[in-house]
Amino acid sequence: MKSTTTAGTLLSVNVGMPKDVPWQGKTVFTGVFKDAVSGPRHVGKLNVEGDGQGDLGGHGGEQRAVFVYQLDSYRHWERELGRHDFVYGQFGENFTIDGEKLEPVPGQTVISHGPDRNLSVDEIGGIQLIEDAVSAQA
Repeated sequence: MKSTTTAGTLLSVNVGMPKDVPWQGKTVFTGVFKDAVSGPRHVGKLNVEGDGQGDLGGHGGEQRAVFVYQLDSYRHWERELGRHDFVYGQFGENFTIDGEKLEPVPGQTVISHGPDRNLSVDEIGGIQLIEDAVSAQA
């Protein structure tokens, strides 16, 4: 039997569609703005249901379908910036997790989101679905 490492527990699933926003005197098309959602979301080869990427050259695709960010990173930026108003999805992540820094070993790293419901990392920067849908409300 293959051994696995649990990378963390899923706290939030976050999605958002790309939109035009002003930035440094120009307009950019970005999908960085994500909101937490409730209920199950399908994870496909290209993204999480209801999510999109603005720059497909640098984001998304089969090797980068899901962006994961750790709660410890939120805590770091709260201290660094002296802020306490961050919400899940603030950094453009699809999954906010509580647990170890995610340094995945393909096929061996798991994100838990409820009893007997897990996601397996199949590529560095990619997530493979074991169940049909994910939800932080496991």
